[in-house]
Amino acid sequence: MWMINKSTTVLFMTLILNLLHKIKASPTKQVTLQVPFGETVTLVCDSNDEDHSFFFWFVDEKNIYVGPSYQYDNAKFKYEVLSGNLTVKAVSKDEEGVYNCVSRGVSKESINIRSVRMIVNADWEDVYEHDPNAVSKLSPVLLGFASED
Repeated sequence: MWMINKSTTVLFMTLILNLLHKIKASPTKQVTLQVPFGETVTLVCDSNDEDHSFFFWFVDEKNIYVGPSYQYDNAKFKYEVLSGNLTVKAVSKDEEGVYNCVSRGVSKESINIRSVRMIVNADWEDVYEHDPNAVSKLSPVLLGFASED
């Protein structure tokens, strides 16, 4: 008989989310949210309902987990325990991606997942104002274009 505990559930959910991402499928209908560069944004955890309580957030392709059982960048991410909503401070292109809110059943073993694709809109002047190194990060790309002429 299989013993299902919190670690097994997390591992299983991570494998499922990674598989869905690789085949370009979403566990549920995905919401797309466009946010301005440098702003603080709150992502709503729609998987948290009367039958499910917030478990954790998982960010596709970035291997970021945010929730009560995880170590994460708490200067960048903050979640609300009851609602599961996730606040991301000073968003940049690094935080762009698909955020999956995972909630688990209150009275039975079930999992509910809702996804939000966060797209960060950036004006290059704003990017440079918040990250003066952005230009130096682009220099190899710009030099590559110049050498093709």
